[in-house]
Amino acid sequence: MIESRHAAYCFFQDIDPRPPMDAIFERDYLLYAVKGALNIRMGDQNWLLPPSFATWVPTNTRVIVDITKPVTSCSVLFRPRFCANFPEHPAVF
Repeated sequence: MIESRHAAYCFFQDIDPRPPMDAIFERDYLLYAVKGALNIRMGDQNWLLPPSFATWVPTNTRVIVDITKPVTSCSVLFRPRFCANFPEHPAVF
């Protein structure tokens, strides 16, 4: 994970298919599918994240991201509680 003193930063990337990534982030994480779809698992919840949808991953939440076909994604990572109006629990919108 990249360390940053900034309150928020963004990654925009093309990702080839790969094995599932199992991660826990020390920041709140907003993951958006620009092109393609992401399979997201958090706890007992599973989502297929198509283009134009985003998932909210609160700080220290275990997330598994499975990419079976090429994807373009945009991720924004925030200092914990920087976005005070976002949910305390994982969500897709």
